[in-house]
Amino acid sequence: VYEYPIWFWNHWPWTRVEGSKPNLVSFFKKTIMSGFRLLNDFRLSVYIGDVFDIKRTALDQHQSQMKQLIAHPRWLTLRDVSEGEFLDCFFQNYELFRRYSLTHNSE
Repeated sequence: VYEYPIWFWNHWPWTRVEGSKPNLVSFFKKTIMSGFRLLNDFRLSVYIGDVFDIKRTALDQHQSQMKQLIAHPRWLTLRDVSEGEFLDCFFQNYELFRRYSLTHNSE
């Protein structure tokens, strides 16, 4: 199985810190733990720099996540997450994946 870390990118340093000033000790602890997890778990990378247009077209097919289909202030899109920084993470030259195998229990 190849796992794409979709919500992994929704934290610092890829997106800004939102809300009130965080507790610095807790903030840095989470940042360090996330960095170790990235290095340990997401070891497979694939170059995608030449397929951004295809990826953008594929993402646009998820219209309810990419466009505000009705004019309502509570209808948020991926562009609204971290003021667009989260969505920008999908258009880096390389994508990272976590690779693992599933085992079948024959009980």
